[in-house]
Amino acid sequence: MEREKLSECIEMSDEGIYLDIKVSPDSSSTEICGVNPWRNQVKISVKETAVHGEANKALVRLFADLLEISKKRINIVRGKTTKNKRMYFGGVDKTELIDKIERMSEGH
Repeated sequence: MEREKLSECIEMSDEGIYLDIKVSPDSSSTEICGVNPWRNQVKISVKETAVHGEANKALVRLFADLLEISKKRINIVRGKTTKNKRMYFGGVDKTELIDKIERMSEGH
């Protein structure tokens, strides 16, 4: 995954960072699939369906495990009912997020 394209998906704030993603629910696996450079979104597939917020919960779990942080520090701030989402990560470093997303995407 190209680091520069991934960096374009991230917006920094004083308290944390925002990440724009496009999620594909009801997939065969849960994984980070790449970056859509035209929309500046990280593409993620999750096994869970988009019913009763299950796909959103899976997304939060994925990043909590990836970053080794509490789920309470992660919030979907936009797109809770759509595939296009903006996630907030409190107290997370941009470089750390990029490194971990790259490592996870290389494993798939």
